[in-house]
Amino acid sequence: MAVAVLAILLAGCGGSDGATFSETTHAITSGTVSPTASGSASASTSASESGSASASGSASASGAASDLQPGTPPPWPNAEHPADAIKAAGLVAAGAEGNAEHYHAHLDILVDGKAVQVPAGIGIDEVERAISPLHTHDVTGVIHVESPTVGTPFYLGQLFKEWDVPLSARQLGGLRVDAVHTLVGYVGGKPVPGDPALIRFTEHQEIALVYGPAGSTPAVPKSYSFGAGL
Repeated sequence: MAVAVLAILLAGCGGSDGATFSETTHAITSGTVSPTASGSASASTSASESGSASASGSASASGAASDLQPGTPPPWPNAEHPADAIKAAGLVAAGAEGNAEHYHAHLDILVDGKAVQVPAGIGIDEVERAISPLHTHDVTGVIHVESPTVGTPFYLGQLFKEWDVPLSARQLGGLRVDAVHTLVGYVGGKPVPGDPALIRFTEHQEIALVYGPAGSTPAVPKSYSFGAGL
C-alpha cells in the first residue's frame, strides 16, 4: 500500500508573469513563516502582474549580508527532512494533492552557463506519505501547484525552502553575489528586479535563475513547452 501511495505522489499529473508580496518576505527567506489553514503562507499585499519583486519594507532585509545562510555549490539534492522543509516554507502537507486550483510553471537554473537540475520530489514527504500543494514530480523543472484553496499565492522562495536551498537577492545555495558575480531572476525571458524569492508562480510561467560573472549575457529561456495535460 505504501509503495502504491508513494508511486501516486511521485507520478506526473494532468492538467503570466511573477508578482510580489512584502510582509512575508523575510519569513519565507528565513524560514519563520507559519502555515495557514489554506496550506500556504499568507500575503499581506495583493499580487501584481508586473513580474517584479518588491525591494521595499521587509523585502530589503532579505538581501542584507547578515541574512546570508550556509549553503553549498550545485548540484543540490532534495531536502533531507521534507516534513521540516515543507513547514519552513509555511506550507501544509496533506495525504492527497489539492484539487481546488491546479496549474504548472517551469524553472530553469543556470550557473556559469550550465543547467542545474531541479530534483524530483520537492515538497513530497515519502515517510509520512504526504504532499505539499507546491511540489515537483520529476526532474524536468516543471513546478506543480495543486492547492486545496483557490487564489492562494505560492512563491519561488517557498519552493526553495522546501528544497532546503537558500535563495535571496544575494545568494543561491552556496553561491554568493559579489563584485564579480550576479544573480538575476527572469520571468518569460525578462529580468525581474529585486529578490527572486518573491516571484509568484502563475500558470505556464517560465522562470529562470541565472548566476554567473558580472557583465555576461547568457541565453535565457523565454518559454517552456508544457506537455499534454500540463
